[in-house]
Amino acid sequence: MADKAQDIAAGSNKAFWHDVTTAAPREAIWRLWTDPSTWKTWDKGLKDAQMAGEMHLGAKGKIIPLSGPSSPFEVTVFDVGQRYAFATNLPFAKLTVARKFIDDTATVFRHDVTFTGPLGGFWAGRFGPSFRAALPPTMETLANFRGRRGRMTMTRRTALASGLAMLTAVPARAGISDAPEAWRAPTRYIDTEHPAVATTATRLTASLPDDTAKAQAIFRHVRDTVAFGFGCGFWDVRASDVLAMGKGYCNTKSTLFVALLRAAGIPARQVFVDIHSSVLGGILDPGTAYVDHSYAEVWLDGEWRATDAYIVDTPLFTAGQARTGAEGRLMGYGVHSTGHRTWDGRNPSFSQFNILDPRPIHTRVWGVFGDVGDLYTHAPGALNRLNPILRAGMGAFAAGANQRADSLRRGH
Repeated sequence: MADKAQDIAAGSNKAFWHDVTTAAPREAIWRLWTDPSTWKTWDKGLKDAQMAGEMHLGAKGKIIPLSGPSSPFEVTVFDVGQRYAFATNLPFAKLTVARKFIDDTATVFRHDVTFTGPLGGFWAGRFGPSFRAALPPTMETLANFRGRRGRMTMTRRTALASGLAMLTAVPARAGISDAPEAWRAPTRYIDTEHPAVATTATRLTASLPDDTAKAQAIFRHVRDTVAFGFGCGFWDVRASDVLAMGKGYCNTKSTLFVALLRAAGIPARQVFVDIHSSVLGGILDPGTAYVDHSYAEVWLDGEWRATDAYIVDTPLFTAGQARTGAEGRLMGYGVHSTGHRTWDGRNPSFSQFNILDPRPIHTRVWGVFGDVGDLYTHAPGALNRLNPILRAGMGAFAAGANQRADSLRRGH
């Protein structure tokens, strides 16, 4: 539940703001923020808001209040998943509304409203008091719009069907247990007992107070010390190999993430799905419409919590989202345009498989398997099997993809 609203926003009539904390996930708030067609559902002062296409820097739209004329607006700031602002012109003045998240560990967000320009003070005097009074309850409505449905934890669930966030249970392979204790042991690929894996897990977590803090430390390490990229073995590598290479993609970085978590005493496992191959556009062309993908589920506070936000390192994530936004893509350059690179250990967070965005990006859920080798042994329909030709050409394939990723990181 969101914090109780105060009577009036902080600041002055010319520049004011309000903060709200909510149990709703950041992805849900971001989706409502960036879809003007929903604004009237949580801003009771609006009759409607319209914008052609998806929100992006420079996008233009129209606000229609319950009373008075409509006002055109333009998006002046757009940092995907973090913040945006739009401005509307008044006679000899400008009204700017900025919305942003202000805490990486919880869903805390702020709305800022400012009047600028030669007659900014005049319009602030006319509209500021009523806008300041309306801002806290408006934000409370937004915070509870999704919050009253309960926290959207990804406990073995995934969104399916034509643009709707329909949740369905993720299956496990026959004979696989759902009990967390079954997800602590090493496997052929999740080699938790390898000295490099065990030592790294201990170094990252020994001084931390609880499993959530430990999981987040491992998350950050896998995200940023292991660059997104490909090795000669493709998916056929152990966690210790990924650690040694300092490079991996979704399936291999998931293998490492799960291995380090288990080595730190935290149950964790991989869920396998397919994802549209356009997520890799600009880095590589796999030659198929879909590719195999995995994300991790981590057992924290008595439930499975899902993320793949560790897959893409920060420099590539930042550059990739900037490029997808500029080109108007849903996915590409290794990222989803509304994905995230942070994870609070409580709510689902995805950089690639962002099923919290209602636009469909996949067709099949393979389910929970023991490791990536178990997937290709027991899922006949899995897509990216290794054959002698692919193994022979994987070195050149990986080198080209890694070169393009490095170029994007450098801003080229």
